This record gives sequence, C-alpha cells and structure tokens, in this order.
Amino acid sequence: MKKELLKILKQCINSKNIELGSNLSPSQELINSKTIIWNDSLDTYNINFTNPIVNSILTEIAQERLKRELPNDIISTLKFIDDFEEDVKRPETNITWAGLIQLKNSLKVHLLANLHNEHNVDLVVFLDNLKNKESKRVKELYSFEDLFFKALPYLKINIETIFDIIKKKYPKKNYEPLINNFCRNLGFTNPALAHELFEFGKANGLNQIGVLTANLLVGLHNNGDNTAYEKAKNLFIDNEMLSIFFFGRAQLKTIQEINDAISIIEKIDKTNEQSIFELECFYENLLENELITEEITKYCFKKFNELFTIDNDNLRWRIIHTFSHSIKNYEIERYNFLLFALDTGKNPNYIKRYFHTYKDPKYFFDLFSYAYKNLGIRTNIELFEDDFIHFWNDFKESTENHILECLTNQNKLLRTGAIKLILNSRFTCHVNLLKIKKSEQQLRALEALTDFPHSIDNLISIILPLRKSKSSKVVQYLQNKLSTLIYDAYHEYLFNLIEKNIGVTQKDIDFIKPIKQTLEHYQKIKELKSSINDLNPWENERQHMDLYYRLEHENHAIMMNKIKEGKGTFLEFFGKSHIIVRGNSWKTDGDDDIRQLAKIEHSTVLDGRAYKNPDQFEHNLNNPKSLF
Repeated sequence: MKKELLKILKQCINSKNIELGSNLSPSQELINSKTIIWNDSLDTYNINFTNPIVNSILTEIAQERLKRELPNDIISTLKFIDDFEEDVKRPETNITWAGLIQLKNSLKVHLLANLHNEHNVDLVVFLDNLKNKESKRVKELYSFEDLFFKALPYLKINIETIFDIIKKKYPKKNYEPLINNFCRNLGFTNPALAHELFEFGKANGLNQIGVLTANLLVGLHNNGDNTAYEKAKNLFIDNEMLSIFFFGRAQLKTIQEINDAISIIEKIDKTNEQSIFELECFYENLLENELITEEITKYCFKKFNELFTIDNDNLRWRIIHTFSHSIKNYEIERYNFLLFALDTGKNPNYIKRYFHTYKDPKYFFDLFSYAYKNLGIRTNIELFEDDFIHFWNDFKESTENHILECLTNQNKLLRTGAIKLILNSRFTCHVNLLKIKKSEQQLRALEALTDFPHSIDNLISIILPLRKSKSSKVVQYLQNKLSTLIYDAYHEYLFNLIEKNIGVTQKDIDFIKPIKQTLEHYQKIKELKSSINDLNPWENERQHMDLYYRLEHENHAIMMNKIKEGKGTFLEFFGKSHIIVRGNSWKTDGDDDIRQLAKIEHSTVLDGRAYKNPDQFEHNLNNPKSLF
C-alpha cells in the first residue's frame, strides 16, 4: 500500500494537482485505509490529507526533496514545510495549485501533533507564551493559533486540559471562531473526544460558553452520530438558544427529524433578538434540505415574511442576503418575497445583486420592466446592472431574448431602459437585432436606439445589421434616421463610424449612398453659413466674448493667488503650493524641477439635438408613446 500511495503522491506533486481523476483504480487497501477518498461533487478521487499515513509519506518526500532531516522544534519545523512548499512550486507555472495550501496546512498540523506527542514539545505552553501581535512574531508563527486548534484533536492531553484551554482562550480576541470551528470539526476528526468533551462540559459549564456545546453536537450529528439529535432536543429544556443554533446548522436526515425540529422551534421566545436571528438560520437550513415537502417550503417562506415585518434593518438585510446568495433554488418564491420586501421595507437597494444565484432571467426582467414602465428614466439603473451582467455572462441566449423583448415593447421608456442595460458600466452587450422577426418590432428597436441621447459610437454596431433586414420599410427607416442624425447631431463623426462598420459589397454601397448625400448637403449648408459674417458669433458677438474671457482670466488669477497663499482652504494649516507652468507643466515651491502634467481625459458622444432644442429633445425622450 505504501508503495502505491508514494507513487500517487509524487505524481500529484509533479502534476501540481491533488485531484486524481475518475479513471484512477486505487487498490481496495488504499480505499479501506481512507487515504484515497471519492469526491461525489467533483466526480473524482482525492487525496485525504487529514490521514496520518498520507502525511507520514509526505514527510518522507519532503526530506528527500530538501535533502535534510526533520527538525525537532516548532519554528524550524514550520519553516521546513514552507521550504517544501517553495520546492514543489518549482518550476513556476501559470496554473494555480489550489490544493497546495491544503497539503501544506495538513502537513503542518500533522507534524506539530507529532512534536507534542513524540518529542516532548508542549504546544499548550508554547501557545500560552506566544506574543499576541502577529507583527512581533517570526513569519512562521503568523497563524499558529489556527494550526494549534486544528492539531488539538490529535494531541495526547487530558480532557481537563482541553476544557481549560477553551475556557481561558475563548474570551480573547480572535479565538472565538477558531474554538467554534474546533468544536464543530471535532465530531469528524475525533468523535470519541467530542462525546467526552460534551459530557465533561455539561458538568462544568460549557453551556455557558457561547454555542460550543451546540457546535459539538452539530459535528457529531452531521458525521452520522444518531445520539446527537436527541441530546440537542434535550438542550431546549436548559438553553433554547443552543437548541435553535443546532437545528439551524444540523443536516436533518428524515422528515420526522424536520417535523420534530419545527415543533421545538415553534416554542421559542420570539421577543428575544438573538433567537430571532437564529430563526432565520433555521428556516434557511430547512430550505436547503432536499427532503422538505411543498408544505414545509410554504411554511418557511411564510415565516420569512413574518420575520421581515419586524422593524430591524440588520435582520432584514440578513434575510435579503440569504435569498440572494445562499439559497439557490425556489426562484419564484424568492421573487415573490422580494416584491413583499420592497413593499414592506421601502428600500430599493434590496434589488441590487438579489438575482445573483438565479438561472432564469425572466423574474429579473419582470421587475425591471415594471420599474421602467412606472418610473421611466427615474429608475436607478445601477440597481440592475450587476444582476444583468450575471445573466449575460452565464445565460446569454435567454438574456438576449429578454433584452430584445424590452427593445420591441410598445413603451418607449422600457426600450430606453434596455439600452442602458446594454450600455452598462463594464462593457457593451452586442445584441442581434436580426433575431427580431416582425418588421414593426424592428422599427421600434431602431426608434429607441437612434433616439438615445449618447454613446452612438457603441450603439452603431448594434444598429447597422438591420440594413440586412428583409423589410424594405425597415431599411429605408434606418437610412432616414441615420441621415437625420448626421444632419442634426453627429455630422462627419457618425458617417465615419458607419463606413467603418459596413462592408464594400454593392448592397452596402447602395445603402450608404443616400446617407452620404445627406452629409454632402450638410457640408454645403455649413460652408454657406460660414461665409456669412452676420451668422458668425465670433464676428457679431466678439465684444461679449472678449468680456467673458477677460473676467474669467481675472477670476482665475485671483483664485490661484488665494490657493497659493492657502486662504480659505486646508492649505492655511499645512501643505505646499503647486504652480502650473504654461498650462501643461507644474512645479512645487522650493523645487526648480518642472514636470509634465499627466494627460487624463474622458469623452462621451452626445446627440447635438440635446442642446439645439433641449425642451423638445427631453419631451421626446420622456414620451412613452411610440410611432409604431
């Protein structure tokens, strides 16, 4: 067995991967020794790094690779393993070896336990003498507390000492999560010790130290111990908080267990704030259980509604987080809850990232459509962006279909909202308008896209494919709209974009011909107007412009003098003056070096009609009625 396992471990190290694949055929001896275990979720064999046999062989491999013996003190041992980690990383690759951290930490735990048990190195005394601040330790000891509590189940020490460590360390900063994890995991790593600690703790006040008793029972129950459930039920008599904590985290294995738990939980004091928060965990735990019936599902969502009516922001956000990040199924139930939450809590921020675990975008777009049809452009698009990007990345086809439905809706405001989603803050989503079958719907999409007030540079590549529409009416409308935009808004800039985004086929040449004629007509009128001085503001309003720039220059000079002197700013108290030199450079007082100003710029292409006739433009933009 050792020879076979040694070969497998060396292959893992060389390939930088602890997943052995589904094609591996380990001997029955390896499987029985639990050195190799099957991972159902990943459908592969894995190395069991908690097994002492595995860690003993890894120690031999480390000694062989590093060509030195294993040290007999804590710091040198931890450094030995860190050196082993660096050695197995070589040669460096772009592949991230996630299993290496697990391998390293398991080996550290194994060797620390070995030092304590076989070499008379007292880990308990070492922990007591450890400096509290990590910054004052050598780097090998930065996470020693975590390693200690992972090694504790394997140390040869009596139950009184373990209880004393828990009692003494639990109130100290950063120890609470470590001790809770120790108690929870003890049911898996050392069930006999978990039972012993539970019985000893019951007689010595462990129930009064946080939720450690409940965590012991959770670990035992989840590892298949049938006595833990009954012990948890009995806890309710003395401490209902520990009981509800258990039921909120234990993997309930039968309908009878689930019904018993519900009966017990119904008796708790619902005026206790801490109990109310634990109720939220309990109902979440039930919903994640595959055994629950439709009746229990309805019961859970009813109870969540009741919890949400409690005027407690922390509780409400915790429930929202549960439904948006933890629970993966029940999409329609969670959506109905969101509508209830928005009506009850009056907080639109509940929407943000709420749909992050959804697979069907229809609920997201149902809410999005409702918002835009009722609020129009006042709708805060930022509330929807993150979830839209989630759907676009993971479920692109169905998301694109919903976007196209929005773009072809009779309500123009909803179409505007869909365009804002397309032009989200991260990237432009290129939808295929040719998937729209009806010509009337294609016209609606074009109407919205060509009336949108900005970002024509990003939208043009979405718009132009409709030049290939089967409907001549759509093609002609597209030509007319582009011609209007060139004449009234974007001029040569848009024409150049169109040329870049179409081909050189005869159809494309024919398509762009009337658009080019519009540009030529605009240029002739522009040239004519430029020749008439009465229409030139530089000529007939020069005195007003000169006055404006003179006043601006004077105000700018006064402002710069004040800044230089630090008057009216925090510079009155500290700081240096920075002088702008010739508009493109700067220097600091007392420093003769002149430095170039960094170039920072941002530009957005705006529809020229927005400032030519802003009232009419805004009216058209906010008008929900469509021409089609």
